[in-house]
Amino acid sequence: MEVEEEWIQLEEFEFISKGEDVGYLHPSNLEILRSLCPKPPRQKQKHRLLLSRANQRRSYPGEKELSLLLKDYGFETTDPSNLSWSNQIDLFSNVEYVVAAHGGAITNLVFGTKVKLLELMPLNRINRCFEWQSYIANHEYKVYLYEPEKTFENKEVMKLAKEFFELW
Repeated sequence: MEVEEEWIQLEEFEFISKGEDVGYLHPSNLEILRSLCPKPPRQKQKHRLLLSRANQRRSYPGEKELSLLLKDYGFETTDPSNLSWSNQIDLFSNVEYVVAAHGGAITNLVFGTKVKLLELMPLNRINRCFEWQSYIANHEYKVYLYEPEKTFENKEVMKLAKEFFELW
């Protein structure tokens, strides 16, 4: 019996958590997800990304200043929600460094290889799901905890960026 291969394009793609893994990517789902996605060609120059949360729920103070500062280190600021799923796969398959506030966009790192992630996390909303995702995907992970009521000062943003690059 011959099986005809057929491609479909998805608007959305969601996994149901297994057992008590609610909110955490299960290792078997990581492998399934990677196997379903086409591998874009590797680029010589890997991306350095700041994932934007501007104008979104749970945005963070000082994003604009951080974006300007990281630009000097070769970072581009992007909002993955403005990209198609295939463009997100292409972008995150060729990423080296990511700075991002805690949020669903970090899930895209499942498409990357040995990504270095700095997650910005408010002290009133600690969630280690992307630390776990980084572990099972063989990425490097660091977290920066901040008080959500306070705006980052330029001095604090400078220190954050320097610490990030000194970590790796």
